[in-house]
Amino acid sequence: MASPIVEVQDGVGSFVSTTGGVDVTPGNTISIRLQSTSGVSQWQLEVFGVDEITATAPSLTSVNPTTHVVATPFTTVTFPMPSGVGIGRALVFRSSINGGGTSALVTTFGLFTLTTLGVRVAAVNQTLEGDPTFGWAAIVNPALRGPGGGLPPFTNQQYAVLMEDPGGILQFQRLTEDMILPGFAITAFTYAGSLTHRRGDTLTTITASASYTSGPPTSAGIANTYGGSTDAGDVDPGIWTINSPFSSGSLVGSIKRNGADLGADPTWTATLTAVKGGSVQATFVVRWTRDVYFGVGAAGLNTESQIEALAGTALSSSRQRTITVSPSNQKVYYAIPQAYGAATFTLNGFSASFNASFPLSLTNVNGVTSTYDVYESTNLLTGTNLNFVVS
Repeated sequence: MASPIVEVQDGVGSFVSTTGGVDVTPGNTISIRLQSTSGVSQWQLEVFGVDEITATAPSLTSVNPTTHVVATPFTTVTFPMPSGVGIGRALVFRSSINGGGTSALVTTFGLFTLTTLGVRVAAVNQTLEGDPTFGWAAIVNPALRGPGGGLPPFTNQQYAVLMEDPGGILQFQRLTEDMILPGFAITAFTYAGSLTHRRGDTLTTITASASYTSGPPTSAGIANTYGGSTDAGDVDPGIWTINSPFSSGSLVGSIKRNGADLGADPTWTATLTAVKGGSVQATFVVRWTRDVYFGVGAAGLNTESQIEALAGTALSSSRQRTITVSPSNQKVYYAIPQAYGAATFTLNGFSASFNASFPLSLTNVNGVTSTYDVYESTNLLTGTNLNFVVS
């Protein structure tokens, strides 16, 4: 005898009977076919009940949405089960053959996804589709009989809260400090190269790395900004590439900064913005600065080559430092970019006498010229490891 009974497949699993309803996987493709096509000339299939969250019945392939007639009795009907693990969904179907007319030619069945507690929810119009004997009562009564009206058992511990255990089961438990994850943050954002360069240096093959607390982020990006003085010879790079899990990035092109003679040191700031719930930022700053020169020599050194030949040199963005020299009936020299301001000198806590500075143009190895102030000690000095404090 022709039968409207169907069988259901969850994803790529086996086809199973619908007696008592079928628990399926959220988001999976569900397949429905007649258990037997013998004696069937027409098959109709429709969703006639859904739960309150699903609200709208899914579309069924190869089924007329108005008449609910399936293309052929041999057709396997498919549809995507609504997604959402732990939400709990219910769909009830009516399968009829050969135009229906008698109860033998019509049957109903239910498909369900489970809640986080591992139980089914009910759909409107549902009767015996989830349990052929007790129907919807088999869904509602266990929840009503459970402690707290369907909640997990109470612990009788003050301040216990409802939480999901590692197995995905809800339970009441007191929070401990080790259960609480730290907030999302950028632990470190670092440039692969030096953060201090000489004016006119060109940086290439630029990369950066990032690490996170409670990461990785869901999205991230790096932006460039520039500070300090500028020059027509400055070169800007392209854009950053940083892909999931957003732990490393690379910058297209190269970057160069010359700066202005009497202007502030040029800077490049890279800002990482990472998003996971909220947005957090971290930066690194690269500076292009200039050399300072110091050392000892004969009286009257006043040329570029003489000053650049002094024994001491350092990249510095200010005039302040301590210089250690060992003159032998010689003058002490200190040369700084004029933009750094006037320098004063002390030795062993007492003022040290230096002549008024004179200006001198010095050109670095990158061809960038700056005006320097050159200081010469007033007297010829002799001593070992004399520590002059410059301020």
